[in-house]
Amino acid sequence: MKTEWQVGKSVCSAVILSIVAALPTGCGRKTGPPAGAPMSVRLGDWEYPGAESLRTSTGATFAVGDYTVADSFDKVWEFYAKKLGTGLKSYSPGLGTSGGGTDANDEYSVTVMTSDDRPEIPKSRPEVKCATLARHTAHATVTVFVSRAKAEDKTYFTLVVAGK
Repeated sequence: MKTEWQVGKSVCSAVILSIVAALPTGCGRKTGPPAGAPMSVRLGDWEYPGAESLRTSTGATFAVGDYTVADSFDKVWEFYAKKLGTGLKSYSPGLGTSGGGTDANDEYSVTVMTSDDRPEIPKSRPEVKCATLARHTAHATVTVFVSRAKAEDKTYFTLVVAGK
C-alpha cells in the first residue's frame, strides 16, 4: 500500500493520523512487549523517562500526549525505535520502512518515516529533524512523532495510544 504525503503546515497531524488509520499487518522482525502481555494502551506505559508532559487528552479508546525533554533527538528516537520493536539502531534521514511479524503476544506491524531533503518537502523547516514511528497490533496502535530544531534546547514529541 502506498500513501502520498502532502507536507505542509499540518504535517504532524497528517502523518500521525495516516499511520494510525492505515497501518497494515505484515511479517518481518521479532520484538515487542514482554512475553504474555498484550500491548499496553495506557499512555503512561509509553512515556519517555523524565519527559515533561505539556498536555494530554483521552477518549474512550485512545490517549494523546505532547511532551518535551532535554535529551537529544537521537536518544529519544532510539528509545522509541527499540520500544516499538522497529529493529533499527539509529536515526537516518529519508528513511521510510515497514515490517512486522509475530511475537509472544500478537501479530504486529511497525512503520518508520524520517525527515529528508526531497524537493517536495517545504524548505521552511530545514533545520528540523523529525520522525514518525508506529506499532500496530490487532488490539492497539502506538504512534510517536519526534522533532527537534537545531536551535532548540529540547526534543518535542507527540504520543498517540489507541486501543480497539
